[in-house]
Amino acid sequence: MLRTRVSSKHHLWRVAAAVIIAFALSYWVVMLPRMLVPYRGFNEVKRIGGAGQVYGRVISDCRTDDAGCIEFTMVDSDGAVEVVRYCGVPPIGLERGKHVVAVGKFDGEVFVANQLLTKCPSRYSNKGSH
Repeated sequence: MLRTRVSSKHHLWRVAAAVIIAFALSYWVVMLPRMLVPYRGFNEVKRIGGAGQVYGRVISDCRTDDAGCIEFTMVDSDGAVEVVRYCGVPPIGLERGKHVVAVGKFDGEVFVANQLLTKCPSRYSNKGSH
């Protein structure tokens, strides 16, 4: 009788561990493609459609509209210039001349970012050029 209880407890732990592992794997299968959005230029995001992650530099002051969203002009690493719109709390350091990564997609002629990240430009330089 005691052996049956111990055996069933071990079985219960194995089932619980298997469920947790299956849940974790399912989560990563769903989330990984969303986290691995490659860097693209504005023109490539327009061409292929859908979401893109664009690295560039802010070249205008941020303007706030009536809805509380900000807009600014950004130049990407290929030299393409576009208006970026972001509705949310702007990241610290988002000002003219700063490097930024905008994650989003085009809505008409405006790149609507759902995420903005300010970046240090040294992270994007070639290691051999220092």
